[in-house]
Amino acid sequence: MELITKKLFDENPYLKECTGKVLKECVREDGLYEVVLDQTIFYPTGGGQPNDTGLINDIAVVDVYKQKGIIYHLLESSLNGAQEVICKLDWQRRFDFMQQHSGQHILSRAFETLFEAQTVGFHLGEEVVTIDVELKELTEVMVRAVEELSNKIIMENRVILSKLLSADELSEEEIKKIPELDKYVKLVIVDDFDQCACAGTHPKTTAEIGLIKILGWEKVRKNIRVTFVAGKRAVGFFTKFQNQLFKTAAVLKTNWADIGEKVSYILDEKLQLEKQVKELTAKKIQYEIEEWKNKAVNYDEFYLVEAVFKDRDVNEIRQLAQGIVNSPSYVVLFANVTGGKVQFVLQRSSNLEVAMNDCLKLGLELVDGKGGGNTLSAQGGGQNIRNTEEAIKRMRDYLISI
Repeated sequence: MELITKKLFDENPYLKECTGKVLKECVREDGLYEVVLDQTIFYPTGGGQPNDTGLINDIAVVDVYKQKGIIYHLLESSLNGAQEVICKLDWQRRFDFMQQHSGQHILSRAFETLFEAQTVGFHLGEEVVTIDVELKELTEVMVRAVEELSNKIIMENRVILSKLLSADELSEEEIKKIPELDKYVKLVIVDDFDQCACAGTHPKTTAEIGLIKILGWEKVRKNIRVTFVAGKRAVGFFTKFQNQLFKTAAVLKTNWADIGEKVSYILDEKLQLEKQVKELTAKKIQYEIEEWKNKAVNYDEFYLVEAVFKDRDVNEIRQLAQGIVNSPSYVVLFANVTGGKVQFVLQRSSNLEVAMNDCLKLGLELVDGKGGGNTLSAQGGGQNIRNTEEAIKRMRDYLISI
């Protein structure tokens, strides 16, 4: 028996329910059931549009796909020998795909009309839609022009006509765009704006698309990938955007229209505060330098400054060490314990000859650490913080002994 399924979605994409006769049912290795009907309202994955879902005799349709011209409905369980079934479409999902797919047709034509940019890729996802257009670059001005033209076509409530034609009635250019050519091909026409061969489902007028909003774009190989949403998805995007905008305005204690000005003021204020903090930190470190030099232990050949800090900024520690050794005959052994690790900062004055990198290696052995440097300064750390004091003592003993 020839398994031919009448595609009711081509005749009427608004049909939400139908009956059908079971032509074939078989169980797959994964336990799901493949069903072929004499007619169906369920669109199979193809042409960039995902499959419909819904119910057949109240059994969930988890997938619909087409293989060698045959449309298969994948069910969670068996129809138990039923010869005639009732099909119920998930209309929310179907109409969403209709809005997105028709939105893609209009957006692609807008790119072609304004910038002679062909669409070479299309993906209709669960949350966003993307098209790849043949452009070297895309600017904000170009995006707004495309959006304006697309939404103008939508607001003009133009008729969208779907015509079933034989392959002989199509142009060579249209045939090239069809990955799998059937006996009959559907031509989708947006009145006085666009026409192309497409197997997908589309609304009757552009007004049903609602609106189109481009969310972003990026370079992908030689093309530009444009991400957009249409219809209810676009409304959802603006709702989320508005909610976030109002929340941000509330946090900033300002009107949503003044957020940009308020943020600029806060950033300027932040820069000023950072400058003040930097200046105060420099003064604080200069004070500490003199304080540590006064606490240094005199070992005849050099003065030793050592300390173990907790959760201190390592850049401040480096500045402090450098400030101390700018004076002659000083050696600095600093450790900083933070985040479950210990970090050593070792430096010496240029008039001394001890190798700080050799000294560091002795300390790192006790903390299971890694690091490096040169004879003037060295830095490294490890995770065995329990041996921090012992590591400092070992490095101190080395310095005293040479």
